Amino acid sequence: SRALRSFAMEEAEEGMVGEGGPPPSAGAAETKEDVTSTSSTAHAHLVKKAEELKEKGNACFRAKEYKKAITRYSKIRAYTWQPDGEAEQYAGDRSSSAKYSDEEKAALRRLDQTAYGNIAQCYLALDEPRKCREYCAKVIGTGDYKSHPNPDLLVKALARTAQAALQANDLDASKESVLKALELDPKFGPARTTYRQLQAKYKEHNAQQRKQMSAAFQYA
Repeated sequence: SRALRSFAMEEAEEGMVGEGGPPPSAGAAETKEDVTSTSSTAHAHLVKKAEELKEKGNACFRAKEYKKAITRYSKIRAYTWQPDGEAEQYAGDRSSSAKYSDEEKAALRRLDQTAYGNIAQCYLALDEPRKCREYCAKVIGTGDYKSHPNPDLLVKALARTAQAALQANDLDASKESVLKALELDPKFGPARTTYRQLQAKYKEHNAQQRKQMSAAFQYA
């Protein structure tokens, strides 16, 4: 479909984490090194499980089994979820993610946003623009675009939002999103393609408007 030609699935991230050391022996006092080793091993396990689900989702997407792909991508959240806001404050040191390094947390967050982006892509392929925009919004967030943790995923989400808005014939919303995407990455192919499609839609829309106005004056 037009949407599938415009966008490619996110590629798997390589070399994000390494395996940690073995857990401390039973009864041994837990040292700082032990905690770091244990949390690294736990983090590697979460990433491994999330990556496996992502690959299963990608396989379903390539087979055009989009609803099955959505199910696989949705399960990734079980391995990448981290408390934030009030939840993080309440959990404190009791939260397992509190022991992860900033790099480990960022790796999980990227997998989380990648899953949301892929789900959005599936809904775009299913001609469900509202759901596509809903999941793109989870990647885009509400903060400053320049401080987004994953700028490449942000650009893809904005471009998908533009494509979904165009699919829904919401030209102004499509224009807003595609211009933001091109501002961040002027060479991003899918956004450039959507912009050309949008120009054609505006041209068609304006022609229809002129035709309607001409007809109105003719019978006035």
